[in-house]
Parts: sequence; C-alpha cells; structure tokens
Amino acid sequence: MLNLPFPPGSDIKIYQSVFEKKVVPFLSSFQPDLLIVSAGYDANADDPLASINLQPQDYGLFTDYCLGITRKILFGLEGGYDFDALSQSVLATIERCIA
Repeated sequence: MLNLPFPPGSDIKIYQSVFEKKVVPFLSSFQPDLLIVSAGYDANADDPLASINLQPQDYGLFTDYCLGITRKILFGLEGGYDFDALSQSVLATIERCIA
C-alpha cells in the first residue's frame, strides 16, 4: 500500500516526482492486465475542494504513466466540481487513450 500525502498547493512537479519514483514502480511490479483508476479530477487548481494546483493537461501525463503500465485501463469518474476544469481534464485523459 502506498501512502501518498499531497499537501495543499502541490503541483505537477511534486506529483510527477512521486509518480515516477513510487507509483509507477509500485504498479509495474504487479504487471497488471487491467488498471482500474478512480479518476478524481478534484485536484485541479480551479476546483473548490482540494487546494491542489494541477492543470487539466496534467491528467494527460498521468494517463501516459498508466498507459506505460498497460493499455487496458478502466477510468471511473469520481470527482471534479469545477465543470470547465473537469471537462478539460477528462478530455486530456481520453485524448491520450486514443492517440
């Protein structure tokens, strides 16, 4: 189990470092046939809940990391309360999957 606290104000530099050093190696060690991702988009800078500073395009990067582990991914939408940022983030995710 990974314990990944991201303090308020965290941005893509912090997330990217953690993904590269902890998340990707952890998930890759399982060699999964399928990833099921709880796609919470409430870490967007414009979202009123999380106080995290991710941009919509950052979710494309996360998707790239996942696609590097397996091409079979199921995304379940579970968060995102600024509808403009949410729609842009979902689009960034989907675009990487069809590229």
